Amino acid sequence: MSSCTKNNSYQCPFCLSKNTISIKFDSHIEEIPSGLSRSNKASFNGFKCITCKSITSSKLFDKDLYKEGFYSKTQNYDRVNPSYDYTGPLLKKIISASKNGKVLDFGAGQGATAIHIKNLGADVDVLEPDEGYRKHLALNFNNVMSDIEEIKEKYNCIFAIGVLEHLSDIPDVISSLYEKLRKDGVLIMQYPNPTGFSAKYNFKNWDMLYESGHNFIPSLIGLRHMLERQGISIDSSYTSSIISRGRVPFFAARVTRFEKVLKNIVDRNRVIKFLYNLAWKFQGILGLGETLVVVIKKN
Repeated sequence: MSSCTKNNSYQCPFCLSKNTISIKFDSHIEEIPSGLSRSNKASFNGFKCITCKSITSSKLFDKDLYKEGFYSKTQNYDRVNPSYDYTGPLLKKIISASKNGKVLDFGAGQGATAIHIKNLGADVDVLEPDEGYRKHLALNFNNVMSDIEEIKEKYNCIFAIGVLEHLSDIPDVISSLYEKLRKDGVLIMQYPNPTGFSAKYNFKNWDMLYESGHNFIPSLIGLRHMLERQGISIDSSYTSSIISRGRVPFFAARVTRFEKVLKNIVDRNRVIKFLYNLAWKFQGILGLGETLVVVIKKN
């Protein structure tokens, strides 16, 4: 059963508007795309702000499940070269900000991106609440933290890839991370884009609504409003997409079998790969990329 109803009693936590709708969606997908942990009969119950397009789940994910290894038991993000996973300059921005200074991967997961940055010569620390992932991270990093309160120093760059949507206290976490930046240091966050192509044109079946642990998905406008109340400004932003999962550019639905065929063709043909990546970059330039990347600089 699916329903969207006007709800003037709920206030968006981002832009503070009461122009919101209550949403109840059920998803019945035969095959779940790789990299996702939800079941094929997932549901979403929450709210969408009409004013800023931000999304809120009505039931927050239990943070204790992270400590118990929820994600390390259900997902495997072990990638050979994460620099090819994203369109846009996400990895380049992190690498540039990481030169000649300390770096923190906040919510490191299995550590593919952190290892990539470390192999390029950066001094990297990692923070990950999932116990299972921390055991893996300890094989590659000397300083592995489990909680934000364990951070004892300041960093040139802190990056959080696919983390913000899992937080239950976004303002407090971003403020804490901001305080852990050195002067002119940058905080780089990447998370699902609620105004991207799939969310815009196939909202009911948008993957990110049904992914386990997604509490809040703010739009750029919504996040900007929230951070301004914290006295924090967004320095720059752009949309990007994760291409390692085989998605089809400018195609709102997920057709897993077709994606697998296309990915096989793309991996084998340089010309098609170039055109494929170009289409994704164009989608990002239009602001319709599947993820948002936000950069905050400490003055």
